[in-house]
Amino acid sequence: MTHFSDLSPYSYRASDTRPALNVGWLAAGHAFPTGPVPERVVRAILRMTAERRLVNRTRGWHECFLCPAGPYPIRMDFEGTELALGDAEIRVVGPDGTVYAAPNLVAHYIGAHSYRPPQGFIDAFPGCV
Repeated sequence: MTHFSDLSPYSYRASDTRPALNVGWLAAGHAFPTGPVPERVVRAILRMTAERRLVNRTRGWHECFLCPAGPYPIRMDFEGTELALGDAEIRVVGPDGTVYAAPNLVAHYIGAHSYRPPQGFIDAFPGCV
């Protein structure tokens, strides 16, 4: 997957016209912050994936560089449904109006590798279940 530093301006797909900041574009050789993240964030990302509230869908899946010889594509369970991750992006809006752009694989990075997204991204999911 292409690496972009957290909170750098989103520029991956030229078709997007609303300014956004990158979150969760992890790649080999680049350190990332770790720490606790409320479960509601992962569940909200998985819900967005299940409900197909996605943008920039691709024809294939990105692998997780942290899971050598791991499953492909990455799959996570959401309410009894197995979801394949790594083929699309999500957009969320923080309380201050900031738009965040993240690959839906960010749910796996949080759950499996303790990635901690920026606080503004986490705050974009208040009270989600």
